[in-house]
Amino acid sequence: MVNKIVMILGLGILLASCGERPMFDNSYSFENRAWNQQEKAVFHVDVTDTLTPYYFDVQLRTTTDYAFSNLWVMVNITAPDSTTSKQAVKVNIADDKGKWIGTKSGSLVSSAMRFSAQQFPLKGNYSFEIEQATNQQEIKEIVDVGIRIIAKEK
Repeated sequence: MVNKIVMILGLGILLASCGERPMFDNSYSFENRAWNQQEKAVFHVDVTDTLTPYYFDVQLRTTTDYAFSNLWVMVNITAPDSTTSKQAVKVNIADDKGKWIGTKSGSLVSSAMRFSAQQFPLKGNYSFEIEQATNQQEIKEIVDVGIRIIAKEK
């Protein structure tokens, strides 16, 4: 009996330490690891809570063959009432000496950039559209891009 209680308490502590699950976490993968300028990643988020403040992150995965130290993207947000906002986001991938800033696993580098911290003003469906903001027709060695929305800790 004591072993069961210890096991249940241990499991509870383990689960509590895992952190809060994101409200939204999704990514869009690119064919042939290339992001064409006309291709946009679109995410739809159903919002029911307008009281909680959230962090908004752009997530990016590249290969170690990616030729640049950062990537500029535009995040276009459309609210349920059709109002729109646009924000330029610079995702840093490597430092000035070429050392990866993000997490490297094998030939993949995962990077993230927080671009906002706020409450949703309205309930309903929001659309997040991410497009590459470079002058290149195609950027090679981009695996995927995503949006992660996490409740701000109180």
